[in-house]
Amino acid sequence: QYFINGGLRLDYERRIGKGEIWLIVAPQYYLDKNQNYYDYYYSSYRPQDRYRYYDKLKGVGLNLYVKWNAKKSQKLDRLSGKPARLFYLAAGPAYQHYNLSTYEEVPVPYEENGTTYYRFDYKEVKYKAIRYGGSVLCGMQFAMDPFLLDLYLGFGYRRTVDENGEKIVEGHAVMIDPFYSGMILDGGFKFGVYF
Repeated sequence: QYFINGGLRLDYERRIGKGEIWLIVAPQYYLDKNQNYYDYYYSSYRPQDRYRYYDKLKGVGLNLYVKWNAKKSQKLDRLSGKPARLFYLAAGPAYQHYNLSTYEEVPVPYEENGTTYYRFDYKEVKYKAIRYGGSVLCGMQFAMDPFLLDLYLGFGYRRTVDENGEKIVEGHAVMIDPFYSGMILDGGFKFGVYF
């Protein structure tokens, strides 16, 4: 789902001590050119519309989870000796920082015969969206030496603010939009390797 939305996410899991608690670190990178950008000129202007109709988006993010391996299957993977199936619970914070840009008509002052006038020039305008929150997940891992298949599902909350800390209000936002605030359904699948 990250790749489809112009992003890339890598998860790294590390056991804490010798128990069943693990730390998951999941950095993200986003790069997108919005296909809805050109629809902007056919809609009525509202200042928050630039979050929906941006021209370019770049961003980074980080999710941290504490994972508890709640139940392991008795059956072991033949090659690795690890449990063939593993049920887990995980929870933790999420943070994304987006730099967006669009082209807008910007008033530029100029002086003529001692009087200041304004003309509108078409310029690139840059702005930010900062998204934070947390998620609670449950999942199942399947070991197939040296690969893992991880299926997970859960829920979370995200709040998105602008560079001034004001909540971004966009009436048509959906969960995967970078400017969405509210409850989310958090789920997906991962392929991985263990070492």
